[in-house]
Amino acid sequence: MTSGAILDAAEGVFAEQGLQGARMEDIAVRAGVAVGTLYNYFSDRQTLLAALQASREQQLFGLIDAALAAEGDPAFEALLTRTLRALLGHFDAHQAFFGMLVQGDSGPERAEVMCAVRRTVGELFARFDRLMARGVDAGVLRPADAPLYAAAVFGLLKGVALQEHITSAAAGVAERAETVARLFLDGARARCPSVTTSPVPTNPSPKDTP
Repeated sequence: MTSGAILDAAEGVFAEQGLQGARMEDIAVRAGVAVGTLYNYFSDRQTLLAALQASREQQLFGLIDAALAAEGDPAFEALLTRTLRALLGHFDAHQAFFGMLVQGDSGPERAEVMCAVRRTVGELFARFDRLMARGVDAGVLRPADAPLYAAAVFGLLKGVALQEHITSAAAGVAERAETVARLFLDGARARCPSVTTSPVPTNPSPKDTP
């Protein structure tokens, strides 16, 4: 319980003060523990930050894995939308912290932070690659472009986030998930083969002539 409270407090302080500005004393105050207690759990700020990143990563993957472990055999469209909701819901809940990680200040902790971010992104892509493979197997997605589908989804997510930042009109998780799923599927959906018509005979037989 105390460890979780410290991580929650650290998230808020890091988001507000940045990687270099966050002080262990401020984190202890926000968590409602003595500084000595804080150091009993985490030896220094870098160790605390690494534990916080790992915790949020585990929470994210747990949500996505639960969304993918659907009971029965849902339609791919519903599975994609549910997975996007899990992803967007987690990022919404921790938006300030994740924004600080990606755009934060430089310093000795920066390299390790970005290594962890890249690892998280790589794991996300791996999960979405597996999801897209299910779409291909179901005949919903074209197989030829499958290697690009995860990147396409994340590109759409980034575009939606940028549009919301510019207009300051954030949509809800469900609305964004459904929009991204629809835009992606409109572009990646497998098409029915074109219907061919029988050619008109060039030399009609007598029975074909009026």
